[in-house]
Amino acid sequence: MWCSFKLFRSTFTLIVCGFLLSCFTNSIKAQQTLEYPTLGITVNVPIGFEYEENEEGLVLYTNKYPDTYFILTQHEYNHIAEIESIANVPYEEPEIGLKLSKSGDIERIDDNAIGAHFKGTLGNSDASAFILARLNPFGDGVSVIGLTINGNLNPEVLRSNVIDINNGIKLDEISMSAEIIEWIEKLKNTRLEYRTSYSSNSYSSGGISGYSSSSEAIELCKDGYFNYSGSSSTSMSSGSLGVLGNSNSSKKGNGEWKIEENGAQEPILILNYYNGSTEQYSMYYKKGYLYLNDYKYTIGRGSEYGPSCF
Repeated sequence: MWCSFKLFRSTFTLIVCGFLLSCFTNSIKAQQTLEYPTLGITVNVPIGFEYEENEEGLVLYTNKYPDTYFILTQHEYNHIAEIESIANVPYEEPEIGLKLSKSGDIERIDDNAIGAHFKGTLGNSDASAFILARLNPFGDGVSVIGLTINGNLNPEVLRSNVIDINNGIKLDEISMSAEIIEWIEKLKNTRLEYRTSYSSNSYSSGGISGYSSSSEAIELCKDGYFNYSGSSSTSMSSGSLGVLGNSNSSKKGNGEWKIEENGAQEPILILNYYNGSTEQYSMYYKKGYLYLNDYKYTIGRGSEYGPSCF
């Protein structure tokens, strides 16, 4: 098969949980562009579609086509003949009750893409699909899988939507270095936190020592936006920096983040706030710890210690 089994399993789980009821909230009222710079892929999400991202790919769906899902994932094949050979072999994954077999001739979409209709079952339901596989001259190829349950969408309409989605995918050569890609993959969807505190006799009064502390948290969300919070206080006076930079309430977080190389080809974290200000941090690891601008930060992940990204 021209796609990821893990992504099919994820999609099947979403169907069972009631996909259209409450699983996703990324509803697109106008066309939105999703950029994946570490993959060299840009996707235009059609108007009226909603989407869900996970580690294996991207799932699109719309209320216009009930029980129908459009799955975008990558494949590793470099030649059309390889893909044609695989398409002729029935695909079965007993763990999720998925069985698909080619039900028509392989169609040449263009010089770099082919497609075909498939029929089978997913769980206890009949399933039909149109799968398009596209070569990528810059790396791993892309597959677009249109999957409909119980014949809810005409095969030709399914095919037409798959081709339209494919036409909205742009493939580019990855311009960033392998080191920068590694940094982005390590730090996306993390909470970076810095804390310091100390006491000093310079604050002493009547035998009571003064105390000072400060903290900063940067949440780097996988969609490219960040949340920032910072605070500082002393026993003599206190104040809060609060949440900074969010002058555009229609956008997520406080701004957008990226990692690039500076003139010395060293990685830097760049925070572009919506109010127009910019912060830059030098980055390196030392003895297993992350340092930003020579200050040690902890890295939090997961639901308990990770970021509050939506």
